[in-house]
Amino acid sequence: WGDEDDANRKGFPRMRAHSHDSDVFEPLLGDLDVIPEVPLESTNQLCLDLSHLTLKQQLLTPEWAVLLLFFLVQLLSSTYYLTAVGDQLECWACGCAGNCLECVPQCTTENHKLGDSWLTIFGVIYPLGFITTPLCGYLQDRYHISYLMMFVNLTFVLWQFCAILPSIQSQAVTLVIFSSARQFLFSFFFAGVGSTFGYDNFGFLTGLANGISAVVLLLNAPLYAMTAPQFTMIYTLFGFVSLIFFFLAYYIRRRFLRIRQMQLDGLDWDASEHVIAGATADGGGIR
Repeated sequence: WGDEDDANRKGFPRMRAHSHDSDVFEPLLGDLDVIPEVPLESTNQLCLDLSHLTLKQQLLTPEWAVLLLFFLVQLLSSTYYLTAVGDQLECWACGCAGNCLECVPQCTTENHKLGDSWLTIFGVIYPLGFITTPLCGYLQDRYHISYLMMFVNLTFVLWQFCAILPSIQSQAVTLVIFSSARQFLFSFFFAGVGSTFGYDNFGFLTGLANGISAVVLLLNAPLYAMTAPQFTMIYTLFGFVSLIFFFLAYYIRRRFLRIRQMQLDGLDWDASEHVIAGATADGGGIR
């Protein structure tokens, strides 16, 4: 981070660290020599600040792997629902439950009209999902990224559960939750990439994610062809996969706390003041 004059010019508080700085941090991925040299001056309590790492190092961090995997899986699940929602609403309107393939051909004209009406309602509700997006931004500014990931993931688990309920009325709840969840996903991912990795490589990272997601979404058509109209099975599968992300979010949180503690153990810690010794009185240092 340069000498003391450079730190003062950049507005960073002065700190006293031991000479064995290399012992303060841990490798990011096992045998890979990627060291998370998190800035000691950082007061970011919402996520690890990995903006100073090289692009290659950022791509090798668990934070990037978890964010990207979460984005891809939930984007695929929500895109599948967008593909299937018309047939599913028609199936539920006919009272077919899980036997859509055998039941739908026997539906009455009134059943088909009811399904079309619900699809029209979805066409109105879905664009309105942006109304709830500020809630995601509010939470992201105040809570650790792992908590927000759990919140967004919970909205996905909820709509995936509601989607398997064999009732056309229950689908009203599904439509509302789904519309918000998909907006939350994009808001969370792009904001999470910026806050964790900074903006020097933001364009490349988000562009890479979009490129990979385009390839992953090519699986949507064959997936729908193989599973439709067995919607209960596919949403149950997506729901179980979504549960894994609660554990991954917990891992990210524990990793954040562990590295922070390792930082503190390598510094002159003033327990009485609950700040790093030498931090400025205007809020500098790690609290």
